[in-house]
Amino acid sequence: MTTAVFCNNCPGFSPSIGSKAVSEDYQSLQREFRKTIDHLRETITTGANHRAMIAALEHAYQSASSSNWDGYGASAVKEQAKSDAERFLELLPSNLAMPEVSVDPDGDISFEWLKSKRYLFSISLSGNNKIVYAGIFGGNETHGTEFFGDTIPIVIIDAIRKI
Repeated sequence: MTTAVFCNNCPGFSPSIGSKAVSEDYQSLQREFRKTIDHLRETITTGANHRAMIAALEHAYQSASSSNWDGYGASAVKEQAKSDAERFLELLPSNLAMPEVSVDPDGDISFEWLKSKRYLFSISLSGNNKIVYAGIFGGNETHGTEFFGDTIPIVIIDAIRKI
């Protein structure tokens, strides 16, 4: 039996990040970790949202895979942007709200969390290991750029939690 535990302060997890170790023991642990995550993603409670997000991303990617996909001269979605978006979804904690997926006219992929006109948060992924973000939280506004490495920056996680 597998038990899922939510961590309110965890930025996410993935078997493909972290140590650069190559020992046989490490490789064995990585395989077991991957099996555990795959098993969790097969469940209804933990995996359904993730599968829906991957499907939405794939649909957005296919819809914008050629130039002028919007009829106004938009660039085709960038393969690197899709790769960053997949990695973002892999790392996004399952206890957070899932975003809407869209493709920007410049070929970036965007995720948006919308509660109301005064509570929204949006990120854009270009495929350059950076997350560009902007948000409105009642009377407060924020925006910036964060490096996107092995984890989702905590400033991004905290902003999503506000929605």
